Amino acid sequence: MLQPMRRLLKHRPLRLRKRLWLRRNPPDSHGREAAIVWDSGQFHQQNGKIVAVLDVEIGHIGDPMMDLAAWRQRDTVIGYGPMARLYDRYSELSGTE
Repeated sequence: MLQPMRRLLKHRPLRLRKRLWLRRNPPDSHGREAAIVWDSGQFHQQNGKIVAVLDVEIGHIGDPMMDLAAWRQRDTVIGYGPMARLYDRYSELSGTE
């Protein structure tokens, strides 16, 4: 384990410092960890149920609000419709506001 860290320090010192800082100062998720697709609009659904998600190379564990933000950003190009309906539905299903 020490050898890869030394290599990282030698070739990418800023990346290593960031990684070590994050280990010492993890972000507070407020208990809302979830699978984040981040590239919204990649869902396949059948009968109102999601049956597949594609294109998740930037997926990660994080705060679900990130996916809502991604939908909002993509809406500027695609035009999904009233975002308030999406937010209301999210609130209804998740029990959060």
